[in-house]
Amino acid sequence: MKKNKALVLGPITADSLHLEALRKPLDFLSRDYDIEILDPLMFDADARDFYPKWQKKLTALWPDFELIIGFSFGGMILLDFLAANTVEQKSILLFSAPAFSDDALKAKLGQVIHDCEQQQLSRALDTLYAWVYAPGQALEQSLPQDQRQACRRLISGLKRVIDTDLRTGLQNISQPFLHFYGECSELVGRAQLGDCPEARLVEVRQSSMRVLEDQPGFCQQRIWDYLSE
Repeated sequence: MKKNKALVLGPITADSLHLEALRKPLDFLSRDYDIEILDPLMFDADARDFYPKWQKKLTALWPDFELIIGFSFGGMILLDFLAANTVEQKSILLFSAPAFSDDALKAKLGQVIHDCEQQQLSRALDTLYAWVYAPGQALEQSLPQDQRQACRRLISGLKRVIDTDLRTGLQNISQPFLHFYGECSELVGRAQLGDCPEARLVEVRQSSMRVLEDQPGFCQQRIWDYLSE
């Protein structure tokens, strides 16, 4: 039996190879979906045409997938796309995807950027993932071989997050989607999601930003219920 296809736009990582780790929390979908993961930084995040390039890319890919998933910055890219385009309705899942950065988020991302600018990649990642996994314990992160490139990658990606504000665009989205966020997240929580009439927000109790890992049973059941509607 031919499976449906799921397109995943991942979060910002120090190395694009690290995005393969998303397959583990998404494994529950593998029975019904073939999963393709895209790097949110496959285009130069410093370029003016960053979002237009993503809009062109997603317009071309959209007909081939039944399920579209966005994690964090990957979800931000999806929100920008949906705000600017009217496309065929799909099942859409977002996880901790900010619509904008408030002062608290800007300060935290700014600290990580500063460490990267000082070529302190290990410290930058320790700081970032402490917030990502809080209140739980952050997992140990392996450092990429090319640490200078990893620092450039994090700087450009996190600056793009800070510079993006989709709050007005959220009102233009005409397609419903399910958006999970962690009750206890210390990085992206309800305050940074904005208000979209089509969003069905799901607060995951006792969870960090990594809701699928912290509360897999709850999240998986909500997702299957949504996909079976």
